[in-house]
Amino acid sequence: MLAINHDMNSYGTAGRDSIRVVGKRSNPPCSTWVDFYLAQADTFTDLKCRREIVDQQASSDHHSFWQYGYTAIRDRYLDRDPVYHTTGDTIGPFEYYMCGTNNIPMYTEAIKATVATLAKLAGAHAESTGVAESRSLPVPVAIRVAPCVGRTPVRVRLFPTTPVSVYNAAGRLVRSLGAGRAVFWDGRDLSGTAVGSGVYYFRAAGTSARFVLAR
Repeated sequence: MLAINHDMNSYGTAGRDSIRVVGKRSNPPCSTWVDFYLAQADTFTDLKCRREIVDQQASSDHHSFWQYGYTAIRDRYLDRDPVYHTTGDTIGPFEYYMCGTNNIPMYTEAIKATVATLAKLAGAHAESTGVAESRSLPVPVAIRVAPCVGRTPVRVRLFPTTPVSVYNAAGRLVRSLGAGRAVFWDGRDLSGTAVGSGVYYFRAAGTSARFVLAR
């Protein structure tokens, strides 16, 4: 079970589109789910998210889930709303002048990130779920990663055809997948051993795309 708590995440003036995504370090461990959420936010929204892993956060609404051993994450704005829990804490337009402070476009992006997260966990498939382009290359290389839920391999599509390799979050080579318009990764390393949950990167010709593997 994963609980996603939207808590105080729509405050902001024009251009303030950053939120914190918070998860517990252990008991229960939630960092993998934070990374999974960030991957969807990076792919499907314009949010600039900050990863935050904590030991405890007793005052938050998702703390009760942690108490009973459920994984839970939350997103919230970076700055405290100056009219939080007052009569001025109402809906406002994008510029916020003499009106409420809730940024509806910003909150819409947060909801999109959550819907994308839930859809991926439910097994939804998109034509592409991660795009990264290198502007320095004479011929831009695009990597499109299509993750699946269950035992289905991860499909990586490349434009143009070029060799691609898988690296872990520490930058160590996990697997070389060769070249092709579409290559597949079965979640195993060079020795054929299944890798653990975490963030992995597909790299080709200086371009990379992030993927979160959740087992």
